[in-house]
Amino acid sequence: MPEPAGKGLLKNTFILSVVQVVNIVIKVLQNKVAAICLGTAGMGILGIFNNTIQLLMTGCGLGIPQSAVRDIAAAEGSNDDEKVNRIYAITTRIVLFTGLFGLLTTVILSGFFSSRLFGDKSYTLSFIILSVVVFLQVLSEGYLAILKGKQKFVDLAKCTITGAVVGLLITVPVYWWLKESGIILALILIALAQFIYVNIFVRKYKPSKIRIPLRELFKESAPMVKMGISLMIVSFVGVGFNLIVAGIIRHGGSINDVGIYNAGATILTSYFGVLITAMSTDFYPRVSAVYDNNDELKNLVNRQCILCLALFFPIVVLFVFAAPFFISFLYTNDFIEAIDYTDYAMVGTLLLLCSNFLGIILLAKQKSKIFLTSVFSQRLFLLIVYYFFYNWWGMRGLGYSYIMTGLSDIILMSVIMRHFFKITLEKHVYIILMIELSVTVLCMWLKTIENIYCKYSVGLLVLGSSIAFCIMVLKLYLDIDIRASVKQILNRINK
Repeated sequence: MPEPAGKGLLKNTFILSVVQVVNIVIKVLQNKVAAICLGTAGMGILGIFNNTIQLLMTGCGLGIPQSAVRDIAAAEGSNDDEKVNRIYAITTRIVLFTGLFGLLTTVILSGFFSSRLFGDKSYTLSFIILSVVVFLQVLSEGYLAILKGKQKFVDLAKCTITGAVVGLLITVPVYWWLKESGIILALILIALAQFIYVNIFVRKYKPSKIRIPLRELFKESAPMVKMGISLMIVSFVGVGFNLIVAGIIRHGGSINDVGIYNAGATILTSYFGVLITAMSTDFYPRVSAVYDNNDELKNLVNRQCILCLALFFPIVVLFVFAAPFFISFLYTNDFIEAIDYTDYAMVGTLLLLCSNFLGIILLAKQKSKIFLTSVFSQRLFLLIVYYFFYNWWGMRGLGYSYIMTGLSDIILMSVIMRHFFKITLEKHVYIILMIELSVTVLCMWLKTIENIYCKYSVGLLVLGSSIAFCIMVLKLYLDIDIRASVKQILNRINK
């Protein structure tokens, strides 16, 4: 008997959220071990190496790990075995090309990276050796597209968590014994371990090998590469945007303001981003499988928005009330001013939840020109907003700017979806969104109550109400019994 759609959504979100949480915990532990064993200088070297590897992966990977998910999901949805075999073969071969491209680029630019990032050529050999890491990670990310495209999320979870745990087990002894001298060795062993585990889990889904002439390979992979390059450009635009915003803050304030803003932004992207990333990972292959059916896409995006808004609501309420505790725990009391940013940014986050899923439909339809144009135009507008709002209202102005980010994004995506594809969010999605936005703003006001007992009593009441609202929405619109569903998911994972 097929699983109800709502329960499938919740199961995939739960599994992928657990993966993201485990990855964050492991990353925190790795950073702690590195900080103890390497010291500030070693952490600086490790940071430069990791940032360079990430830059090379983004540039040389050509966005294939993201765009391939769409093509694989679409092939799976066609129920055409020959088409599935062919797209798998194309994906693995193109990924091999991009991996080799990354390796050669790293070797060629090794001297440049050494002189620019370290001031001399002494790290040239280090970057040459790290080309192997770039190669392995590009391949790993590309092969993971097969699991994502096939929506094999349990295998994806096992693969990702196993690789991360093995990476942690490698990091501890290498850094403990070799200190700074073990940085490159640790990076290579971690990349190798991840590559091995990816292959173990992906191998059972790889079809029999088929021969594709080079000319046909480049011709048939052109749409995948084209969309991948668009995604790569968007990634670079995002990095550039963040750098310019940091420059605006530094020019109008101080380096301390930049640090406080980065702390708040990290909370939004790294911690609240767990659920968004999990849902996007599940949502993208599902819409890719039916990318040419606008009625089905409309149904999928509305269900996804309802699920995301319902699950996010209690988290937002809890964070607004307990922000001082969370920020002090994650950082120190010196970063407490970030609350002026994060409180208002919560409103923007709720808006971005819905616009994010509308934007994913553009990716599934491979409308790269519309996607790039919308991203560029919105970012140019937002740079003006960030400049003036920060200079007028300081850290709170950055929160207002994030609200404008969410508001402009949902308006832009809604207009594009309605105009080109007749896809719209239903009335009850907007009603749920408005209720949650209103309660979030109310929480910011209630938090100013001076009597601490009264404040937190009211906070617990609002939190309980938000959980009840979440349960009601899931049952009413998605037919999900939250307790029974979570119990069922845990039983399946244990099996």
